[in-house]
Amino acid sequence: MRYIAELCAICCLFAPGRPLRAQMSQTRAQNPITERMRPVTIADVIRMTRLADPSYVAGGSSSGHVAQFSPDEKEFVVVLRSGNVENNTNEYSVLLWNADTIFYSPSPKLLLKMSSSSNRPAVEAVSWGNDGETILFLGESPGERHQLYSFNIRKRTLKKLTASATNLLSYSMSVDGDVILYSAERGDTSLFEKQTAKVGLVVSDQPITDLLSGYTKGEGEATSSLDKQLFVQSYGGRPKCLSAKLPMFAKSAPPSLSPNGEYAVLLALTKELANDWKDYLDAPLQKDELQRGWALHYLLLDTRTGEKRDLINAPLKAWTFPRIAWSSDSRSVVVTDTYLPLAGVDPEERKARVSTAFAVEVSIPSGEINKVSDERLDLLHWDAKRNDLVFQKQDTTHESKPTFPTLVFHKSGDHWEKVSERLVEETRPSIVLEEDMNTPPAIVARRGSPQGRTELMDLNPQFKDLRFSHEELIRWKSSDGRQVIGGLYYPIDYVAGKRYPLVIQTHAFTSSRFWIDGPWSTAFAAQPLAGRGIMVLQAYTFPEEGYSKAWEDYLNDFGTPKEVDREVAVYEGAIDTLDRKGLIDRDRVGIIGFSRTCLSVKYMLTRDAYRFAAASVTDGLDGGYFQYISYPQAMQTIEALNGAPPFGSGFQSWLKRSPGFSIDSVRTPLRIVALNPGSLLGEWEWFAALTRLGKRVEMVAIRDGTHELQRPWDRIVSQEQNVDWFDFWLNEKEDQDAAKVEQYARWRKMRGRR
Repeated sequence: MRYIAELCAICCLFAPGRPLRAQMSQTRAQNPITERMRPVTIADVIRMTRLADPSYVAGGSSSGHVAQFSPDEKEFVVVLRSGNVENNTNEYSVLLWNADTIFYSPSPKLLLKMSSSSNRPAVEAVSWGNDGETILFLGESPGERHQLYSFNIRKRTLKKLTASATNLLSYSMSVDGDVILYSAERGDTSLFEKQTAKVGLVVSDQPITDLLSGYTKGEGEATSSLDKQLFVQSYGGRPKCLSAKLPMFAKSAPPSLSPNGEYAVLLALTKELANDWKDYLDAPLQKDELQRGWALHYLLLDTRTGEKRDLINAPLKAWTFPRIAWSSDSRSVVVTDTYLPLAGVDPEERKARVSTAFAVEVSIPSGEINKVSDERLDLLHWDAKRNDLVFQKQDTTHESKPTFPTLVFHKSGDHWEKVSERLVEETRPSIVLEEDMNTPPAIVARRGSPQGRTELMDLNPQFKDLRFSHEELIRWKSSDGRQVIGGLYYPIDYVAGKRYPLVIQTHAFTSSRFWIDGPWSTAFAAQPLAGRGIMVLQAYTFPEEGYSKAWEDYLNDFGTPKEVDREVAVYEGAIDTLDRKGLIDRDRVGIIGFSRTCLSVKYMLTRDAYRFAAASVTDGLDGGYFQYISYPQAMQTIEALNGAPPFGSGFQSWLKRSPGFSIDSVRTPLRIVALNPGSLLGEWEWFAALTRLGKRVEMVAIRDGTHELQRPWDRIVSQEQNVDWFDFWLNEKEDQDAAKVEQYARWRKMRGRR
């Protein structure tokens, strides 16, 4: 079970047909326009049209991920997605714009629509063929496997290029299109073959869910196996398996094929760590990734022979989004966010390398390394015409900005030099997604001066019929004195001076995104909760960027018992602050834990200082003994969070730190959601113990959901039922939908138990 590290205007009224841009009054009860509008529901959240890029969906920036330009830069495509609640599918649209006409004729052409009934996208990883009229992508239709497709935008013809027996995860293609490199899932493999009948199966590192089912699962995001198959296929030929067991994160970092098709760079996981990797001064890397064998590094693969070796004998910086770009002649590759080897360098250079990650150029096949920059940058592209590397500064402020500076590096001799810090003057327009806390996303084209701006598409014109909560950025002091930030959603009929119930959504915050539900599609439901008269705080448990000492302290505390104390202090400080401001009724406070924040939420539920009126947790780490023995790969993490192994003298530390050993103190009604068999196992201790103790607990299981839920019906189970849950316990209200009669009967019975 991998727990992903938490990476981070005024909502408006508008007349029908206008974008949601005009200022909204806080006192709208008498406004005739708002009287005709209704609150946001989870169905609206699911139906919302969004940019389909996976990194954006997962909470990342849209920068560089909105449009894919044709090789001649005269056309570009954008992929959008929305949920179909009725069919339980996600629908994807591929739209085409002419770059030369967008400033006076911004309407797109619809090229293609596909839908998916699985947890996978119907269209992803779009790229252009060298002919300028073909796009390639991974996709599927309901009931089909994920394969590689091509689509001719002139002839409007769709062609399937692969026939893999399992789902494709990623692909890369040579410039001439003659070589395709793709990764695919391994098929399910029986653990109990004939040879084990007499001698039994020797158990080592197999996940317990695989042992219980009897199969090593090769399908889906919920599997524990990270081994993937890698194939190379020549045009018109049969695929050749290069590696049947290649450890890598194919989804987040697909293999990148050189333009001539001879080499590929990919991200690999390794457990065979170099001795000096422990010397890098990267707290999450040392405390989280290296301990569990999750450290990533770049690998170079020869597609002709299948041989592979380290591109750079050093790990990547933790919590980064690495980028890869090849030179047009395939003789070098630029990679980002990597540390550099420590062996054989002078002391001064070694001092820099242990603390700093770089963007570097690596010569192929010699492996010679040439530094480009040590700044925190996102690589946008390698401009072959000018031989320039174009980067964009990373957003480190977590606040809304219209754009971030673009940096250009040019190679002079053997060295890369920064030649500008500006918005790059390109022949093509800049296609961006404009949004902020209270402004829904719109696709915008920019060129030159601020006047050179055209809105190409309001992604959600249907929002004109909805009443949105106003969200504002707030700062407060945690109970241990640190400055933190978050986003506060006001109830849609907010009345100054009235105290409201509060739900704290843990994990993340940014003012540059329009989060209608929260940072992810699991559990969170900010706008629908606000529509039920509940104030919602999207809390950011990291220190606010800019406080370097605070960040140093945070990283030192991460993965130790202090991590939980820090998060708890954030929530305590928020409750105290909002109570002092007269905004909330502190007797009606709820909290949502998801993924890693389940630990801090469960810890608070077992303490008396701050009592919650309701809580919900989903698919998360809880620092408990059952998770400890069920997931060997998480043992070191849980030991570190509890201060010791749970044996001998260390058991006393567990009695103090692990929430499961104080579960008898829980007084809060708790909703537990398990997303798949592995998640069910991880949440079982709390459900079983609370049930045995006669506590108010409900557990709901989804059959095969992903950590970040994708299918509409799975999201309804997670998000809409959370809305109903908190409305029931905090407002004592019930949805009158006839389909929910049984749900409320259970909860009323639960409420009768004290």
